[in-house]
Amino acid sequence: MTDNSTQKMERKHYNHRIVRTISCLLIMTFIALIFTLDSFQNAYAIFPVWSFSYNLNDGGVQGAGIPTDPVTVSVTDPAATGSGTITVRITSSLDSVGFDLILNEGIPGTFTNTNLALMSDNAIATQGSRITITVFDTFFTTPDPSSVQTLGGPPILIVSESDTTGITPVFIETGPDTNLYSAQINFASTTNAASNTLAVTVGDIFTVADLGGGNFANGFIGPNPNVGKGAILAEVSGTVTATYQGDFSSVTIGANPGPGRGSGGPIKPGLVVDTPSGGSNCNNCQPPTLGLDKNLNRIVHEGFSYNNKPVNVDLFYTSYPLIEVDVGQENIAELKIFDDGGIDNIAHVGLAFGLGQGESFSQSKATIGLDRTFDGKEITSVYDPENVLDNIQITTSTIPCGFSISEQCLFVKIQHTFREELEFNMVSTNVWDSKRNGWQNYYNHGIEIKGDSLNPTKSKMVAFGEKEMRGLYELIQVDKKKHLWADEFGNLYENKGNDRYDRIYLFPKEIVYDELTQHGCDRNCNWFDKYKTHQEFLAKTTLDEILDGKTIQGEPSKKPFTYLFNPITRAEVPELQKSIIYEKLKAEKLTEKLYDNKNFR
Repeated sequence: MTDNSTQKMERKHYNHRIVRTISCLLIMTFIALIFTLDSFQNAYAIFPVWSFSYNLNDGGVQGAGIPTDPVTVSVTDPAATGSGTITVRITSSLDSVGFDLILNEGIPGTFTNTNLALMSDNAIATQGSRITITVFDTFFTTPDPSSVQTLGGPPILIVSESDTTGITPVFIETGPDTNLYSAQINFASTTNAASNTLAVTVGDIFTVADLGGGNFANGFIGPNPNVGKGAILAEVSGTVTATYQGDFSSVTIGANPGPGRGSGGPIKPGLVVDTPSGGSNCNNCQPPTLGLDKNLNRIVHEGFSYNNKPVNVDLFYTSYPLIEVDVGQENIAELKIFDDGGIDNIAHVGLAFGLGQGESFSQSKATIGLDRTFDGKEITSVYDPENVLDNIQITTSTIPCGFSISEQCLFVKIQHTFREELEFNMVSTNVWDSKRNGWQNYYNHGIEIKGDSLNPTKSKMVAFGEKEMRGLYELIQVDKKKHLWADEFGNLYENKGNDRYDRIYLFPKEIVYDELTQHGCDRNCNWFDKYKTHQEFLAKTTLDEILDGKTIQGEPSKKPFTYLFNPITRAEVPELQKSIIYEKLKAEKLTEKLYDNKNFR
């Protein structure tokens, strides 16, 4: 490259930075205005903020010597201070469904994420897959209409978050004088530059950098195990939008600033996820799908349904309306699964319930599995340590995948009931074939279970070392979703995990109860001894009043005796009349006490 060319590129990058700085200042001024106006109207949901304007090369692998800026989105929400994280929905003009992205709290009440990549193509790959990268060049390589050439000039660098050093493969022209140069890149757990193999991990962003033209393209290794990171398909002059609690903010995407290789422009036709070729013996290397094939074409129509509410399944996360079900109610999940090796090649189907934000299929405590053997047997398996699932029945059949009958799907019907609530609502499916090509999908908001548990009350012996509570105490679970437990005295505790139970409510010791009867306390309450002593006192007082100074006779004599009976009227008995007057006076005094609300303590 000549000195003049270098100076031109440096000036363009410098001008680009100046434009970004000015854009940032203008945007921040506008943001401040939004915040000022919004603070009077809505104190709990501030508009999401994009820190810069962005180009299609942004959000790539950081720390690899590639001049790409992180894509930053932030939200200021004073009402969420101390919560640690919030969730925003990321969509674009090319992807209206998008996905959820976690923002982490830094400054109290301010949440930020810098792990979002912009993709010019649907460059979603998997570990073990192969992609084809094509470059258009009319500048560094001299055209030759008679032969296929090798790409000249500065190399094409491919890096990942697992390997920021990366590889620089050789690009071969696709035909004489086409000016299109391609290379196939393998993704594996370790790097081998000799075989064009790059180390990646599930959830990695990878970046293809044209060091000669200054253009870049990003991709993503799925399935995404971390909702704190993601990649969105975008386009020049299109928008990317962040939505939080109904408020949203969009940023317009610009073109890559580099001059390209001659008139070539960006890397194209992009990063196409392709099947292995060129001497490989791999057949049927794609995982089964409930929705899209490897090129993001929809194969399966309405691949997931729960209680007759079907949905078209997206690549990873599928937006699904919250469905409420009752404990003990029969529910039906229906899955349509396509495999490029045929439905007999589908080896396993899994359905998981109760996943929380950021959790994967394996973290569910309520899963139903169907294993299909080579000899046609179908075996149902259940992982249910908390005894949540019941009445499970699975049936299978073959049906068309969509509107056309050319593609056939395995139809799996899973009937089941729930015995109690689950802590979270997200649902996941996990399918793989006989060659262990697997894929997971997630459906949110999912399934919410309501109703009283059919299981026995859960209890746990917990050790305490407080002054008022030392030793082992039995706690009873009273609210599964809120992690609430109670002891025998009525105190409430919150399970913080790792066998830590923090007391959040202390039952009052000073209890007001009926002065005369002491009703409201049984032998299990913490003031039972006081109650028993008072009952003994009442009994003794009542007995003394009845005896009126007399003593109780001892054992009656065994000698025969005779009572003299002298019938008289009640009005003629002076002792009875005195007793009646006395009891009236007692009743009046007791009534005065009760209505004066002077309760025994």
